[in-house]
Amino acid sequence: MKNIFYLMVSVIVIGASVIYACSREEFHGASEYHPSRVEQSYVQLQNDLIWYTEKFVSNKEYSTRSSVYPIVSLESTEVFVQPHLDLIPIQPSKTQDVVSADVRGAMIGSIWGLKGAILYGAGSSLIAAAKSSQVSVNSVVYATVDRSDNDSLGYFHNQIIADAMPLLLENEDEVSGDLIFDLTEQVMLQLSENYSEAEIKEMKTDFLHFLDIAILPPKEDWNNNIQEEYPEIAKDIQIINEYFETVHDFTYSGELLNYTHGFKEVINNSGISEEAKNRLTGSLNVAANSFILWTPVE
Repeated sequence: MKNIFYLMVSVIVIGASVIYACSREEFHGASEYHPSRVEQSYVQLQNDLIWYTEKFVSNKEYSTRSSVYPIVSLESTEVFVQPHLDLIPIQPSKTQDVVSADVRGAMIGSIWGLKGAILYGAGSSLIAAAKSSQVSVNSVVYATVDRSDNDSLGYFHNQIIADAMPLLLENEDEVSGDLIFDLTEQVMLQLSENYSEAEIKEMKTDFLHFLDIAILPPKEDWNNNIQEEYPEIAKDIQIINEYFETVHDFTYSGELLNYTHGFKEVINNSGISEEAKNRLTGSLNVAANSFILWTPVE
């Protein structure tokens, strides 16, 4: 069973690397922007997601079936498909601020490929967790990959945070964006994507700037900052915010993972661009993993 899961994740890494290998020019490429067509596609997507959410919430049998995500303990590497809702209790209402930072980081970091998405997501999450002091990593660290797609972003996001936490705790009196980036980059050497020293330096500069405008400020400010600095993902952030509104009161991982799976299906069947679909579904995989990673400090 372990070998099967490792094989699955290996294949997924290759696919995900391709998904997130969009260039910085593509990400910021507004020259071919068609506001009316884009706006129409997002309005239709939002309507479809409202319909899906109402169906999910009202149909208890639909929302409580066994999860389509295999779950793995990163400590024992035991793989299992979740048979019951109460396998991993979650408290999104108390961890959502950190998970939201995860998602914003992964979405912006995707301009650097899979490694950038993981690094920005994990780094943003660690900064937000340190800033709030209200959450900690679960005693048993879980991660998951949706079997229906080829995106390992969320799985490796949890693995990187689990590996970085001991290093971070050793330097907890010196927590900063610089430290978080260096520790996260250090434990990411296992990934196949390699960057030059110059690229790492530029990535770090971008990451620190991103923290200043989108992670450290209060919500109203970072929301405005993102719309001004990254207008091409403003509508994606709106979609993610609607997702957060629904999962806010979920209490078990099965419900969360099933809802996330269906939410991504609606996105993949929509008329928005492929780049936006990949950005959104990858960020949602981070969200699903982040919710089963973090737990409130009681």
